[in-house]
Amino acid sequence: MQITYICMMRFKLFFLVVFIAFKSFATHNRAGYISYKYNSHTGGYTFRIYTYTNPTSYSADKCEQTLLFMNPGNAGHVVDSLRCVRINSDQLSLDLHMQTPPLADCGTSDGHSIPGEGQILLYPYTLPNLNQYGGVKLNIYEGEHAPFPGSGDFIVGMVDPNLDRDIQNIGNGNGSSQDVAFALLDTIHLSNGAGAINNTPLVTNPPIDNACYHQTFCYNPGMIDSDNDSLSYSLTNFLTGDGHGNFFIPSQGTFIPAGISVNPVTGQLCWTATNGNFSDQAHGEYEIDITIKEYRKNPIDGTRFEVGSMIFAIQLLVEDCPSNATINITPPATACIIAGNPYVSQAITAIKPTSNSVISLTASGTPINGTHIGPNASFSFTGGISSATGQLSWTPSCQAVSLNPYYVTIQGSDNNTPANTNYTTLTLQVISPPVKNFTDSVKGDSIKLQWQAPIACSANQYNKINSYLIYRAAGCVSYTPNTCQTGVPASSGYVLIGTIASTTANPVFYDGNNGLGLPPGNSYSYLVVAKFDDGSLSAPQTNGPGDCITLHFGVPIITNVSVDTTDAVAGSIQVKWKKPILGSLNFDTTKAGNGGPYYFSLHKQDASGTYTTTLYNSALKTYFSQLKTQADTMFIDTLIDTQNRSHTYKVYFYANGSNKGSSAPASSIFASGVGHDKKVALSWTSHTPWIDTLYYIYRQNYTNAGYTLIDSTRNTTDTIKNLTNNYNYCFKILSVGTYNNPNIISPLFNFSQKVCVRPIDDVPPCQPKLKIAGDCDAAINKLTWANPNHACGINDVLKYYIYYTPREDSALVKIDSVLNVNDTTYSTNVNTESIAGCYVVVAVDSAGNQSALNNESCTDNCPIYELPNIFTPNGDNTNDLYIPVKNRFIQSVDFVMYNRWGEIVYEANDPKLGWDGKSKQMKQPVPDGVYFYTCTYYEIHYYGLKEYKLKGFVQILK
Repeated sequence: MQITYICMMRFKLFFLVVFIAFKSFATHNRAGYISYKYNSHTGGYTFRIYTYTNPTSYSADKCEQTLLFMNPGNAGHVVDSLRCVRINSDQLSLDLHMQTPPLADCGTSDGHSIPGEGQILLYPYTLPNLNQYGGVKLNIYEGEHAPFPGSGDFIVGMVDPNLDRDIQNIGNGNGSSQDVAFALLDTIHLSNGAGAINNTPLVTNPPIDNACYHQTFCYNPGMIDSDNDSLSYSLTNFLTGDGHGNFFIPSQGTFIPAGISVNPVTGQLCWTATNGNFSDQAHGEYEIDITIKEYRKNPIDGTRFEVGSMIFAIQLLVEDCPSNATINITPPATACIIAGNPYVSQAITAIKPTSNSVISLTASGTPINGTHIGPNASFSFTGGISSATGQLSWTPSCQAVSLNPYYVTIQGSDNNTPANTNYTTLTLQVISPPVKNFTDSVKGDSIKLQWQAPIACSANQYNKINSYLIYRAAGCVSYTPNTCQTGVPASSGYVLIGTIASTTANPVFYDGNNGLGLPPGNSYSYLVVAKFDDGSLSAPQTNGPGDCITLHFGVPIITNVSVDTTDAVAGSIQVKWKKPILGSLNFDTTKAGNGGPYYFSLHKQDASGTYTTTLYNSALKTYFSQLKTQADTMFIDTLIDTQNRSHTYKVYFYANGSNKGSSAPASSIFASGVGHDKKVALSWTSHTPWIDTLYYIYRQNYTNAGYTLIDSTRNTTDTIKNLTNNYNYCFKILSVGTYNNPNIISPLFNFSQKVCVRPIDDVPPCQPKLKIAGDCDAAINKLTWANPNHACGINDVLKYYIYYTPREDSALVKIDSVLNVNDTTYSTNVNTESIAGCYVVVAVDSAGNQSALNNESCTDNCPIYELPNIFTPNGDNTNDLYIPVKNRFIQSVDFVMYNRWGEIVYEANDPKLGWDGKSKQMKQPVPDGVYFYTCTYYEIHYYGLKEYKLKGFVQILK
């Protein structure tokens, strides 16, 4: 609490200084922005304020500025402040990392002309040039902020008087812009998935430029984001401030002139003719503001979130230029580069027609000026009279792999003063090459995969590999990725089966089918993709026809589990299998313990999930060659329940009295169905070692009749339509499967059990469209609606239910029924207390289905309460009681009548009143005269009670 108090005292002093400044300082601010950089040593942030000012008003350039910190949504509430000292002078060289200590001396000659933040390392500052851009000086203020407490979002702002004079789009260009304060804003988000680490993008092209009068103009800030966040650009209205944490749009100005637009991705700002002319453009200065937002991808769930934003205040000076002053630049195409491969861009040409000017080209952007991305790109050009040609060359290392593309801003300029410029943007996407040295090998019923990191990527420090994604396809699937494709698309036929963390330079992954083991006899293809910290993926390796692996044939392989008979007791299933194959890679009889005798044993899974039930044992064969010629590799399992369940089987192989392994388990197809209105939804399941590629649906139209093929699908669900409700239909599913192996017969055909389903009407009728007419005088509501049998094209609605709720906070309650479907009107009973409420009419069909209970139609009361100003309590039975003239839909009143001395003579809560003219205290008739009342009455409405107040007088005559 003490710290907060000290800060607030400092704010009061600052506000006083700002107030004085508004009155005393000269006009001078032209452009600027606020940047911040995370300090890994302290955990805090280094903030910089860049202001571009008119050098003719040196006295207005302060030695320090103050940053204000506010919570979003709480304008005017300053929670912290930071003193930022000017750090640049003609003798000082700065660096990008903002590590230079503040200067002790701050003279009026400090400051420089206009290099951008990203140019500081490349170009030394020069003395102010009073001609270029109308004369501009750069002032840089810096302050170090301690670590922010926990998470939270902050708006960071600065206010400095004043703007330059005669800015055309602020104050309507009449000189009043000098009375408007210059304000800058940033936002820093500490409450999202990025944590508290973010850096604003660096600027390579300062926010000052010249535009030629009534000629197309373009500008680009050439942003470099050290975090390689996605940047989004948009135009925004100019903001000013009052120094108290309040930022607002000035009352006068056309802040975004017609014809100005900004590319939301590249940041290219252009001023072009609107409807063939520059109607909003005049000579002079313009203040154009861009909001730049930073977005980062969450590597966990892939969502993007905003990590920061900044207002980039640009000043354009519109001047007369020679005709055809526009420099035309050929836009380079978007390029994709695989890390480690050299890239040379197409020729980028800048041409200025009918000109003797010398044209030059410059390039800026993260590939050229960035850090932490390995070797930088280089840009070279050949300039000359009227044209220049340049090319960008880059061999990015794996350090440059990024989810987001890089942007290189190309600027073409002539040698005029002021210079004519134009910009274009080169978009470069750097992706990782595939993993290298991939191998696979069979390990029992698993497959062992090994590989190494993509070349030169394992040592990444900036964007590290954090995991590998393993994809599998059934069979020998050839796959060649598209150029610069990353990851594995679903259309490839590969499925993601596992992810492992990047903990070693030589990763290993065992595909054991999630502990179930891979079925023998199958072939598989694999792809591995590296995933980086920012969510980017490497390219997958190329798979040819032979890049697959086949599990051994040293055990039996089940090929069929097909239902022959459907019955709850006397059902039957046919099981078939293939014998083991002799050979060193399959079953090797030369190994110890692999000698005869040999036999098969068929087992069925019981309710506990084990295979203790033995259905069949083949005859012993002394030699493997005898087993090979044995024909009995089929068994029919009879007297079982195939109507209500599926059955799963395994075939074991024995040699020399010991179990040498078993087939993978295989189950029968089990189908089920649900009846709906004139249709049946079928679904089925099976667990087989082979791959089912197609399913045929057969229907039996009559009992004991044959089956007809009616449909086919690659899914395990299907809907059979155009059926008759309450009629019993029976179906069978035939699967078509394969092992994708030439040594195993293909295709494999297997039937499900017979499943019978009855379609039923389970679709509710459409809801009647209700209209309501309330009659306040008669205190009745009339409901009318359309018959759904006519409105919705159905024919089975039988009756209606009426639902009602009198108040907004009460539930709908059924109040009545209308039993004649052709009767589509309903009147509520007379209720003198209220007609307010909501109604719903529900249609009910012959199957008992009801339409939805929603889309209420409502009406409200029209209350009225009027009191007379005279009554005669003289016992003549005429006007003897003081009662309301009008009283409708009033719940209660607080009525008090006073005599002329302020004494209460009558009180009531009942809106009917009924005063007989007698005094409350004396119980005697009050004398003739004028009496005064106050009345609070409460109207009954659907949304609740509404209070009104009345005051008036009553004259009593007898």
